[in-house]
Amino acid sequence: MIFLMLSSGLSFSIVLLILRYDRWHAKFSHDHDIGGVQKFHKRAVPRVGGVAIVLAAISCVAVTAVLNASVSHKLALFLLCSLPATLSGFAEDLTKRISPRVRLICALVGGMVASRFLNATVSVVHIPGIDFLLSIGPVALIFSSFAIAGVTNAVNIIDGFNGLASGVSLLVLSSLAVIAYLAGDHFVFVAALMVAGSILGFFVWNFPRGAIFLGDGGAYFIGYSIAVLTLVLLSENPSVSPWYGALVLIYPAFETLFTIFRRKFVQGKPVGKPDGLHLHTLVHRRITRASKPRLGLTSNSMTSPYLWALCLVSLVPASVFWDQDLPLVASLGFFVLLYVYLYASLVNFRAPLYFKVSRPARLRVRLRRRHVRSQAVSEISR
Repeated sequence: MIFLMLSSGLSFSIVLLILRYDRWHAKFSHDHDIGGVQKFHKRAVPRVGGVAIVLAAISCVAVTAVLNASVSHKLALFLLCSLPATLSGFAEDLTKRISPRVRLICALVGGMVASRFLNATVSVVHIPGIDFLLSIGPVALIFSSFAIAGVTNAVNIIDGFNGLASGVSLLVLSSLAVIAYLAGDHFVFVAALMVAGSILGFFVWNFPRGAIFLGDGGAYFIGYSIAVLTLVLLSENPSVSPWYGALVLIYPAFETLFTIFRRKFVQGKPVGKPDGLHLHTLVHRRITRASKPRLGLTSNSMTSPYLWALCLVSLVPASVFWDQDLPLVASLGFFVLLYVYLYASLVNFRAPLYFKVSRPARLRVRLRRRHVRSQAVSEISR
């Protein structure tokens, strides 16, 4: 528990310093783009919260070298492996000139390094044909590297509202810490607590006020950490089902895969082009934007709890059935169906489950239908 408390305190203090002296770095560190398709803030905000998270993790490793030397070496190697992805994200935060392709390549390099030196490798999925392919070293290395790079970018994709990416990551890391403890994996247990604590110190500044943003650097570091720790847990502990890893990461991973499919095959748009049709964006537009503030939360902050709840739909069964394939696969299928149902309902202005689509949204769709009918009548009359 000392790793959680130490890293959270350090992260909280570093964020405080960043905000206190923001006039020194505002020109480079603030997000001045408030009119983008995925922008929902109304003022320039520092987007270097990832600096506090990474520095807190580094400091925690230094302390670990004194308290627990047996795990400090592996923790230091873990942070070194994260540098390609993390530094590419920080470079984008400061320059706004690093292309998505370059950042993806950096994440792939980090994934290969982690697969080689930390044994963060998928070697079995309990499917005979695929298991045979994964038994071939280069195939397992390539597959694992792409999996790590995919999750790294997935966390960046869901980083759209106050507390969304950081809150989901805290839930995922909590599950990883619990399962690592049950499986007896001391490294993953300590690393998950260390990263979770670093995020927690940032989280209290980001949610609900949005005083500071995670930034690409922070999102990449968190996504990379979650992916690597999940694969290490699976590869080092055969008692943990490989489908636990799939289910614990399904929300950010499926969000990414669904976005790629939607942009490429449904809309015919470039995969890397930003748009406002993510599930979390639809929740904001259809549900929370016109809602009355509750408990002091703005519509931006009110969006995140909906997605936290969706994430728990996968995390709860993953944490309960972590060593049983069949319930995990069934839960995975249920989550995918639920996600598609929620997305289809929101994009078509229908209220899913207990969600209530806002009145302005319903009014807009009625007006749109009236406009279409009026155009059809005018065409007939001609």
